Amino acid sequence: MGSALVTVMTMALAGCGEPAVGDLGRTAGVEGVVEVFEAWTGALADGDGARACGLMIVTAARDLTNELGAASCPAAVTALHGSLTVEERAVLASATIHRTAVDFDSDDAARIWHSDVRSTGGPFVLLPGRHKNVTVLCLCDDRWQVQYPAEFRQPSA
Repeated sequence: MGSALVTVMTMALAGCGEPAVGDLGRTAGVEGVVEVFEAWTGALADGDGARACGLMIVTAARDLTNELGAASCPAAVTALHGSLTVEERAVLASATIHRTAVDFDSDDAARIWHSDVRSTGGPFVLLPGRHKNVTVLCLCDDRWQVQYPAEFRQPSA
């Protein structure tokens, strides 16, 4: 085997277990929504700006950057990570959503109410100190992406 092939194989093995950002969210329906939401909250918890921002549409990345007063989206994620306590990071890292709790507005728009998110270590809070209670995802460019975290009044059942 040539050294180039060994290098490529080594690089592929080094990233095993973590799908590339562009591969996430390509699963149709609720599975794709859940996959992206959980990968995004995990990336926020880890301070992985490239991964978190890669799961967001451009305007969402820009809005997060502006809201946190950062120079770029990855820098905003790094700042957010630095402002979180160990407990808050654990809550984000363990965030899960049951597929029946995903609220579809249409075939290409879904909402995840933060009150439906389950996590270990306490109640789920996406951005401490900010009143965000829902994350909206869209099917954009053939994959589910975070469109925006927002504050909405949850409809009564």
